[in-house]
Amino acid sequence: MNKTIKVLQLHPDYNVKSNDVSDLAEQIIKALPSDRFEVTSAYFSGTPRPDQPRSIAKNVHYFNLPEKDMHGIRLKALWKLYWFCKANKFDVIICNRFKTVSLLLQLNKLLKVPVCIAISHVLNEYERAYRRLQVKLLADRRWKFVGVSDAVASCLIAYKSGFNLENTCAIPNAIDISKAESSQLTKAEARSLLGLPQEKLIIGTIGQLFSRKGHRLISALAIYNTNFLMRILVLLVVGMKKKISKVKSINLDFKTGFICLDLEKMRCNMSGHSIYGRCPL
Repeated sequence: MNKTIKVLQLHPDYNVKSNDVSDLAEQIIKALPSDRFEVTSAYFSGTPRPDQPRSIAKNVHYFNLPEKDMHGIRLKALWKLYWFCKANKFDVIICNRFKTVSLLLQLNKLLKVPVCIAISHVLNEYERAYRRLQVKLLADRRWKFVGVSDAVASCLIAYKSGFNLENTCAIPNAIDISKAESSQLTKAEARSLLGLPQEKLIIGTIGQLFSRKGHRLISALAIYNTNFLMRILVLLVVGMKKKISKVKSINLDFKTGFICLDLEKMRCNMSGHSIYGRCPL
């Protein structure tokens, strides 16, 4: 009888989505046959709200660390993770985001988990020199690095700092298209829910208001004069109310609407736009 492979998937905070069509962590769990793999999902910060779904993993663990303990040298996080891994003897650990990668890079010199997989979700995640140095000094043959696109994987390898063709690859993100399409509202329903006029030409996008993205779409539209046909720009943004005022300083001659929704609701409401632009805000 084959041995069950024990897999731990680490997350910096709780972020399970109600619509899992593009929830990478939950899709990974679904992809691992339950007769061969026993998956544990672990979250350093946060627990599910009453209206939030639970992970489908067989086992779920919450470290219940306050956000401040995930900054700096993270001693408490290191201590809790070490003893949790020691007690459960995992065969594979999957790390999402740099903070979890950083912790395991340090601890696995002691734990010696056979396979450690670091998933990089965005470009320039390792732009900071100390992050690259940590990989260069601590990553060994047990480590594999996965970029969610060819561009992300190429970016990692180009650093020449512990990432190479042998330990780094790309596994593109994918979504369940039929499930995603079935969750979409009609154009009229989406506009009604968002409080948008039915007859207007509306250009929209979704995203997060991070300054590093440059707000290029907003700035580009700002150059058009008031005679331009498009009068309403709708930005669906993820929980970034405090950053909206900064973006509003850009001189816009047409009406701009900022609608704060969680990501699942945003995807269902994309059909409300006449034109959808998938680029940085």
